[in-house]
Amino acid sequence: MEFGIWDSGFPVRISILNSQFSILNKGFQSDKNRWTGFE
Repeated sequence: MEFGIWDSGFPVRISILNSQFSILNKGFQSDKNRWTGFE
């Protein structure tokens, strides 16, 4: 029964994480342009 509760909430957590990661990736892309001069 615990796995059923976990599975029902898991896709929601994945979608929230994916949306946050996409925002972070956009930030990292702009940061890469700034940091390339230091490499």
